[in-house]
Amino acid sequence: MIISIIEIITEELLTLLDIPSINLSPFRTLRLLRVLKLVKSNESLSLLLESIVLTFVKLSTFAVLLFMIIIQFTLVGMQAFAGKLRLNEDGTCDLDK
Repeated sequence: MIISIIEIITEELLTLLDIPSINLSPFRTLRLLRVLKLVKSNESLSLLLESIVLTFVKLSTFAVLLFMIIIQFTLVGMQAFAGKLRLNEDGTCDLDK
């Protein structure tokens, strides 16, 4: 709340004094800290946020594993079909043997 008031006052003063506006986006990002204050006061919201964070941790492990598998199949495919696919003038592909 205080940051919002400071931002409004600063913007108005800069407008009145005819000074070019400065970038206040760092102050706007600090508004997100209000959510942390709300989570701290509400136990059920805190439990929900904790479960969401734990879910993202487990998903990140799965995403890394999936990425590694995709890379392995990409390398195998590149090795198996290297120089064997030819693009025809009509847009179709032929496999050279």
